[in-house]
Amino acid sequence: MEDGSINIPIKKSNSFSVLSNNNTSRFSNHIGNDDKWRPIGPFKVLKSGNPDYNGNYFASSQVNIYTIEQSKSNPSVIYAGGETGGLYKSVDKALTWKSVGDDSHSSSNILTITIHPTNENIVYFSNNLGEVFKTEDGGNTWNVIYFLHDNRIEGIVISENDDNLILIAGSKGLYRTIDGGNTWTTILDDRCWDIKQKINDPNTVFVTKSNPNKKITEIYKSIDGGKTFQKKDTGWFSPIGGTAKNDGGARIGLTDADPNRVYVLLLGNEVDYDIDYGYIGVYRSDDAGETWYTPYDGNNDGLPDNNPGGPYSSSHQCLACGSFNTGWYNQGFYDSDIEVSDTDPDHFLLGGIRLARSFDGGITYTDMMAQNNGIGYRHVDIQEIEINGNDAWVASDGGIDYYNAVTLDIIESRNKGIDGSHFWGFDQGWNYDIMVGGKYHNGNSVLTEDFGEGNAIDVGGNESATGYVNKGENKKVYFSDSGAREIIGNNYQSNVSPWLNLYNNISNYALFPNESYVFYGYSEVVTDPRYWNTLYLGKDHKLWKSENGGSSFFLLKEFGNESDHIVQSIEISRSNPNLIFVTQRNGKLWKTEDGGNNWTEVYLPFSQDNTLFISLNSDNELYLANPRSGNSTEKIFKSSDLGNSWENLTTSKLNGHKIKHLHVQEGTDGGVYIASFKYMWYKNNTHSEWQNFSHGLPVGSEGIMRFQPFYRDGKIRIAGGRGIWERDLYEESKPKAQPFVSRRKLNECTGIEIQFEDFSILNHHNATWEWDFPGAATVSSSTVRNPEVTYSSTGSYDVTLTVTNDNGMDTKTI
Repeated sequence: MEDGSINIPIKKSNSFSVLSNNNTSRFSNHIGNDDKWRPIGPFKVLKSGNPDYNGNYFASSQVNIYTIEQSKSNPSVIYAGGETGGLYKSVDKALTWKSVGDDSHSSSNILTITIHPTNENIVYFSNNLGEVFKTEDGGNTWNVIYFLHDNRIEGIVISENDDNLILIAGSKGLYRTIDGGNTWTTILDDRCWDIKQKINDPNTVFVTKSNPNKKITEIYKSIDGGKTFQKKDTGWFSPIGGTAKNDGGARIGLTDADPNRVYVLLLGNEVDYDIDYGYIGVYRSDDAGETWYTPYDGNNDGLPDNNPGGPYSSSHQCLACGSFNTGWYNQGFYDSDIEVSDTDPDHFLLGGIRLARSFDGGITYTDMMAQNNGIGYRHVDIQEIEINGNDAWVASDGGIDYYNAVTLDIIESRNKGIDGSHFWGFDQGWNYDIMVGGKYHNGNSVLTEDFGEGNAIDVGGNESATGYVNKGENKKVYFSDSGAREIIGNNYQSNVSPWLNLYNNISNYALFPNESYVFYGYSEVVTDPRYWNTLYLGKDHKLWKSENGGSSFFLLKEFGNESDHIVQSIEISRSNPNLIFVTQRNGKLWKTEDGGNNWTEVYLPFSQDNTLFISLNSDNELYLANPRSGNSTEKIFKSSDLGNSWENLTTSKLNGHKIKHLHVQEGTDGGVYIASFKYMWYKNNTHSEWQNFSHGLPVGSEGIMRFQPFYRDGKIRIAGGRGIWERDLYEESKPKAQPFVSRRKLNECTGIEIQFEDFSILNHHNATWEWDFPGAATVSSSTVRNPEVTYSSTGSYDVTLTVTNDNGMDTKTI
């Protein structure tokens, strides 16, 4: 029996949804035998701000797209490649997308894509591992045609004269094949940044190549299909003293409107980054690359400035920088491209941190981020631009935007179905299906069961490993960098700004835990299994506690005096919440059995001075993992006596894998999941070996960052580099009853409704609830999940909950 004094009523808020016993229809779409992982979002994102050209609020605040390529022979077919390894295909001009090749390539980054000029089913792409893949069936199957370790292939050209003649430009030079990739010849040895084939002459090829002696990028031209190249430096950039500070690469832009017009976005630092900010200028040729000049006229005197690099001002702008007028910041070749209209050679888009447009051949520019006329949202950090006939596309750290190819202005975001959101933080609800998380590049997202699967809203933020859900009032969510929100609506409309009908701002946590995108740098917010406003979190090397839902925190324990020995994992026993385990980054495991008054260091079965991971089930079986790599025999352990002794669960199945996360499955016989960067396993007390649980995960997934069971629907979910994925739990859980109330002592007037909730381990399919409230004045219903109760006098009261589903029954009293 646990003491639970209640003398204050709390009124039900919008964060509760009352459910009767009839759950089948509501959850039927979650019921099934999903024996492999599948993506569940975000597939599209609504963002408050300016609507797009069509009046919608869909925004590219979703996924970092490195490269995009539209078929010339069938413009409805488009391929895109993501930072986190996803390769995507659209057959309806980017209105919808599907991933292709998830089971055939292990890429972490897709660098460039090229589609055959007359056959959209033949496609090539390169990845960060130095591989070039080819498909001949529209992406169903892929084969490697080239591999050189650490060669970042930035450009692929297919000769329009000969399908078997292919050129690839990368960090280790320029390579050529005349037999479709069976054999390759090295043409240029130095780093090559970009390669393009002349519009009306496939024998003419342009490539930008590093000159390691001058520390600049130069332009080379071939007129024999890439057999030989000659440098074309008449009018080209010549650094002061003959040598620049450093090379930064260059992008090439060509146009159907004038095959002899060539633009090059040249990057690097002539003097120093603090002056040049990685930008040299835009060079132009009107004679197919034979001679060059810089047309930019920043001071409007009618003459080209001819002043490479900085310093910058309003009359001499850094067009690749975060601030055109001051420079300020530039990410170099990583965020760079230049693409020219196919109908007017003077019209082009230039991408760096921001997006610029020129309508006069590079003489003047418009900042498209500042001059958007209230139309749409434009993500900074431009990765690639594609102009193909009547269509224009801008790929950025946020996703894909469709542009008008004539005005070169944005029309709308087109990312529906792309599952590459890179989650650094993740949390979810308990009885209401809500998922939240902070994303790399793209702020914080919220997804709920009412929005529809895959539909998300943006709620601000930068790129923090944040996002927390109130486990009792699931519609209340919290973020360290964008504040707290309460979801109030379910009308997910593309033409209505989310803040108007989907959420309100509420008071945020007074303190947030250690947050980091690396597995050894974050802590967590953990809820007392009895009282949802009692929270624990680790900040620096200290354990903090709140008894008012995060409005304030008090220090529970300071572990040593080294702030970098951060508190990481926190585990509270469901069967005895006074039992708490805490790990530190210095490799220490601590235990309290009296709610935090006294702590003892727990013996470890190995020598460790760094990160530990723990997970505790309601039978007080404690699992302990450390991120050792290789064939270590000390990766995962189990204790059945609160850490006094340990059983080694490491087997050869884990050889070559580094364990980065683990989580028990309650309601099983010792079931526990462990995960490495790309794989997951499961084991219970009846298994002699770890069971592979990775079926369906993308081979090239950019990391499993977090994972949690969602017992309500019998699912387990992971969040990481490819968004959020789910599948059925390895086995069904038996019910474990757990009554839930806001806090232990409630001190308001009698006669007002107190909200109770269910924090049970319970699949809600065919579930029933039976509550007993001795001494209560009124009970709204004893057979709903979350009844409202009143008491006529102050005092201490017991509460009993019995839960039942197809897997059994359980009862608990607090």
